[in-house]
Amino acid sequence: MFDAVNNLRACLDQMTYAIAWKHRDGGGFAPFPFCADTNHWPNKIKGLKNRLPPEILALFETFKPYKGGNDALWAVNELANVKKHAIMDSINPRPSYIFGAHSEKNEFEIFRSIEPPERHPNIEISYRIVIDHPEEVFQAQDPITLLDAMRSEVERVLNVTESECRTIGLFDG
Repeated sequence: MFDAVNNLRACLDQMTYAIAWKHRDGGGFAPFPFCADTNHWPNKIKGLKNRLPPEILALFETFKPYKGGNDALWAVNELANVKKHAIMDSINPRPSYIFGAHSEKNEFEIFRSIEPPERHPNIEISYRIVIDHPEEVFQAQDPITLLDAMRSEVERVLNVTESECRTIGLFDG
C-alpha cells in the first residue's frame, strides 16, 4: 500500500514539475502544493507563484490539498511522508463459524469433544486489517477503501489539471 501511495504522490509531483518546466522554459522544480492546513496554504502558493501559471495556482486552490480541505488528497501526502510510522494492524478477530451459543451461560462454545471421532470442528478466524495512525482521517480505515479514494482523487486532479493546461495553451492538443 505504501508503495502505491508514494507512486500517487510522485504522479502529482511529476505533473507539477512538467508544468513548471514548460511554463519557465526548462527551469525550476515545483512540487505539488500539499500543506498541513488552510492556514499554511497562502505561503505554499506564494512559494510557487513564479514557477507555475496563475491559472494553475488558482486551479490547485480548488483541490484544497490540505487536512480539512480534501482529506483523501491530503492523505496521499501524509502517508507518503509518515509511512515508517503508520502501520497496518489487525483488529476484530472473530470466528467465522461457531459451534454453539449458550445464552443461559452468556458464552460461546468454540471447541467441544465431538462424538463420533470422525467429525472434526472447522474453525476459521478472520481479521480485519486497518490503518493504525493517530490522525482521525486514517484511524481504523480499511486500507483498500482509503487507497481507492486516494487513487480516484489523484486521477481527478491529473485530468482536470491536464485539461486546464491545454485550455491555457501550455500543452498542445
